[in-house]
Amino acid sequence: MKKYFRGISFYILLFAVILIIFTLYTLPETNEVTNYSDLVRLIQQGQVKEFEVIDRTVIATLITDNKKVEVVIPSLEILYMDVGEEIGLLMKSDQLETAYREPSEPPWWITILPTLGLVVIFILFWGVFPPTVAGRWRK
Repeated sequence: MKKYFRGISFYILLFAVILIIFTLYTLPETNEVTNYSDLVRLIQQGQVKEFEVIDRTVIATLITDNKKVEVVIPSLEILYMDVGEEIGLLMKSDQLETAYREPSEPPWWITILPTLGLVVIFILFWGVFPPTVAGRWRK
């Protein structure tokens, strides 16, 4: 019985390592993170050529070196209160492109991992540490 669980644990460990490696290689690229006031200043100076809004995150591409800057904004309404006129003028003169996307959801297989993990742990403990009956180990 121990040999059986030893073999299963190897395949579970192998699956977990492959899953971790796959997840690490599919991570999105990281952008430079800056604060909200820098984003407002960059828009007011006309240094942003496009920005993409995803929920409360703005990814702005700068004109000078095509560098992407990521900023968490308080809300879209506050951004438009602060620099709405500048954004409107830049968009009318075709100097600024905007895009709005919904936040992405994790893949379905990542959402079921916690449940599968609990089931595997339960099965392993049930097989490795059998329940006691009247204070003695079951044989």
